[in-house]
Amino acid sequence: MLSVEAAEASSSSAKDLFQGLNHVEVLKAPVERILSRLRSSDLVLLDPPRAGAGERAIAGIDAAAPRQIIYVSCDPASFARDAKALAVRGWRLRDLEVIDMYPNTHHMESVAVFAR
Repeated sequence: MLSVEAAEASSSSAKDLFQGLNHVEVLKAPVERILSRLRSSDLVLLDPPRAGAGERAIAGIDAAAPRQIIYVSCDPASFARDAKALAVRGWRLRDLEVIDMYPNTHHMESVAVFAR
């Protein structure tokens, strides 16, 4: 398993969480820097920053050919842009949950499942 996180605190937390598990590698880097290291897997869990994953990350994940992608988003506009980029590549939205994590604000979290 590969965990990639650009944020220092999140990367550090992942290293603590997965300490002692030899099958887990934790990298502190933007996902765009490690795209060449992605290999085929059953699942990609994608939780990008508010700006979204972006075209380069979407293309790299698509090239790794996972069986499904779970995409967690905190911004509807960037999610829509990335969902379109996935759809163009043959990915279909299979499930979507929208969660009001911050009541009385405009912020919503969404969790989407994409599959071929």
